[in-house]
Amino acid sequence: TSAYFMDEGMLVQFYILGVFVGMMMGAIQSMSRSTYAKFIPMETKDHASYFSFFETVEKFSISIGALVYALINQITKTQQASALALAFFFVIGFLLIRKIILK
Repeated sequence: TSAYFMDEGMLVQFYILGVFVGMMMGAIQSMSRSTYAKFIPMETKDHASYFSFFETVEKFSISIGALVYALINQITKTQQASALALAFFFVIGFLLIRKIILK
């Protein structure tokens, strides 16, 4: 959400935010794969099928996120609204994962 408060004169802050987001995305991806592996039933012999499904859903979600970002940017003519939309997706994802893990 800090991207929402940035304007064109904050180029250095934008790059710093980009570095932090990049570091977090790597950590989140590795944690999501290990968490997903814990949900695979132990008696399963074909783990590759589960991870193929995981990769397909991941690529689909990346495409949907980029599409939503571009559409909102095109409609509102501001990237700030697009950043808020992506923040909304992260909140929804957090709530879904929290519900699954705390089940």
